[in-house]
Amino acid sequence: MRFLIPSTGLLLLAGGFTPAWASPVFQDADPDPLGMTVLQVGDRSVSAREVVDGICERDPSILEPVQGDPAYRALYLRSILFRDHVRAYRDKLLLDAAGVPEADEDALHAEALAWSMDRNRAQPVKVLLASHGLEIGVRARLIGEQPEGFSTLLLRGHFMKSVPEFFGLMSCSWIRLPLFDPTSGSAFPEEEVKARWHALGGIADKLASGKIEWDDAVLRWSEDPATRERKGKVGILRRNMADKFEEPFLRQVFAGHGFKNVAGHRIRGPILGTWWVYLVRIETIHIKGPVGLEQVRPKVTRSLREHLLQERLQELREGTECRILVPPAGLSLND
Repeated sequence: MRFLIPSTGLLLLAGGFTPAWASPVFQDADPDPLGMTVLQVGDRSVSAREVVDGICERDPSILEPVQGDPAYRALYLRSILFRDHVRAYRDKLLLDAAGVPEADEDALHAEALAWSMDRNRAQPVKVLLASHGLEIGVRARLIGEQPEGFSTLLLRGHFMKSVPEFFGLMSCSWIRLPLFDPTSGSAFPEEEVKARWHALGGIADKLASGKIEWDDAVLRWSEDPATRERKGKVGILRRNMADKFEEPFLRQVFAGHGFKNVAGHRIRGPILGTWWVYLVRIETIHIKGPVGLEQVRPKVTRSLREHLLQERLQELREGTECRILVPPAGLSLND
């Protein structure tokens, strides 16, 4: 999947679909659109303005078009990128409530570089912090809670649980559903995201019980035209292919397969990405050997940090009732 990032850096659209500005025009129905609630964390309501102000701490250049251009503002407030910003702002508030210390500039820069390497994005740190500063800041704070280093015993245990992550090739097929409107590029509401995740969970149950075969499930439910006609076949994957596939998808599909070559089908998912939600049929895993911890120690360390970071985030999210309200109510579609 290809992404187009206009010069403003804000409106991300899925390649191959009609750009949102070429079809419907979104307009503000609220006299103060930035005052609309986009996030609820416990009893606290968070406005779009508060989230934008958080972004502007790193990238003040976005404030003028968001405030001054109604069409641009409406597109941004309905975008996948804004939904990601709101999710990251939620995590920031959860860390604040838990008393997790702020990260210093050195820690932010180190995590920005590691984040970009994870995703095969070679960009200056300043650009990364401007576009993804909220997420990177959350990650740097959580990593700051972790030990500076891990014992060889701990690293070896993590490595042996997930050898294909570091030395494996995987062939798989998928059923995937978009988390955006292909016509307009707008993010689906969080309720629809959850509904699609649960729908794929139901399909996984039907596959496990033998009520439906994989090929039939792909034809019936997949909304990915590129793979639907190939019975969902994606091809050969490696963990470091984040320039072609979503990083959350790769991270979750490669984790926890142990240390042996695998033949035969395994269903994994649903897996929630930024743009898509996936149900994956893993068909083969081949480990290219010989393998050893010392060959990939930095990667294993990074993987373990990611694993602990995600566990901690999940713990914080489950401890507080949160609602993401993107796209916000009050934005109307003018045909």
